[in-house]
Amino acid sequence: SDDPRQSVNHESFAGGEILDFSQVLEPWEEPKRANSEGEVSGKHIIEFRQAFSVVTRPYFFSSAYGPVDSREQCMKSAELLFRRLLKVMNDGDNVSIAMDKVVNWMYHGCHKPEDKENAKNLKAIFPADKEGRVYIVDFVCALDAVYKKLRLLENAINNASHIDKSYEKVINVCFYFVIGCIVLAVLEFDPLGFIVSLSTIIVSFGFMIGSGTSQLFEGLLLVLTRQPYDIGDKIAIACPEDPASLDGSSHWIVQSVDLVTTVAKLVGTNEVASFSNGSLARMRLINMNRSPDAIVYIRARFALEIPYSTIMIFRSAVEKYVEDRPQEWIGMIGFRTNRVEVEQNFVEYWIVLKHQSKWQNLLAIKESTGQVSAFCVEAQKQLGCRYQSPSMGVEISMKQSESERKENETGVAGTEGKDNAIGRLMNLAGMFGVKKED
Repeated sequence: SDDPRQSVNHESFAGGEILDFSQVLEPWEEPKRANSEGEVSGKHIIEFRQAFSVVTRPYFFSSAYGPVDSREQCMKSAELLFRRLLKVMNDGDNVSIAMDKVVNWMYHGCHKPEDKENAKNLKAIFPADKEGRVYIVDFVCALDAVYKKLRLLENAINNASHIDKSYEKVINVCFYFVIGCIVLAVLEFDPLGFIVSLSTIIVSFGFMIGSGTSQLFEGLLLVLTRQPYDIGDKIAIACPEDPASLDGSSHWIVQSVDLVTTVAKLVGTNEVASFSNGSLARMRLINMNRSPDAIVYIRARFALEIPYSTIMIFRSAVEKYVEDRPQEWIGMIGFRTNRVEVEQNFVEYWIVLKHQSKWQNLLAIKESTGQVSAFCVEAQKQLGCRYQSPSMGVEISMKQSESERKENETGVAGTEGKDNAIGRLMNLAGMFGVKKED
């Protein structure tokens, strides 16, 4: 039976053994608990300024790590650091390091709770394989990801300062308008009468820019209240009524944001576009940087005569392939039937996988998905269950219909008319070529 509840060993349960219910229960992700945010004090502001000053330093990792003025320098420093760690660990492996040993060596003798938390966070940065070892490619890529996050944070803070200055200008206009009304009242002028005298012009002007003002206000709410994206985020823009694609959407990288416009670059072609915030306010915005644990779908087809046991062997092989790559995949969360086509003699399954990366890292997700797809094709070849579409029949008839005969006759007549037209054209060209005698 295919019922997962049949896999529970009730005899083991009666003997007091702890059972694994992961195969029985349906996959479910617990909602994240919202953290209570306290008031921002002056101490928090000072700490933030100090942390930001560290990020902008040329040696913000440490002086032992090396300079990080650019991405190239950061990668070179990461490679040199990895080589030094290989010499320090000296465990017989010249191409990888055991991350647990490195963390224990760094925090040896530290018993503070914050030190233990820092050690846990350090291990989470570097993706290790099943044996807990990290290779130079994974080591450098992990530090590159940290470098990019810090640079994007620096750019986002600078852009936020630019937005605050624009917001300050709007507040200054309102403030000076109120101050002007107060000054007129002190000088015994009636500010309301002055405003009423201009009401006709103001109302006419309001009707003229009504739609633009509405979009401007919606754009301000988008940037100041909703804040659906930050600098460096990849976003997908679509109408709310359009269905979402299971293969992912076209991505735009946000480059700059102000109170009125958003500038983004299309990932596929590097085309830069400027959007008004008011137009984006009514669109569906998918933030790839806020979409963790990407879920991808891979289709596999089998002929109807393939036994179900062979399909289950194929599933076990794909699941084993995914489990052997914990740096890329969290696991396979689904293997279900999608289509059954009796006339075309195939049944289609969906392989549902959950990736370690966010949709922000689209290239890594596509590469991992392509590797799994290639493995599925090779596994189907090895098991002899690769589906081949049936050949389509072609009807060949030597009998010529009446309509085809008429078309041929028309074609012959048309060819003769075309030849006559070409002859007349050549005669005309010859007449133009004859020189007149004096």
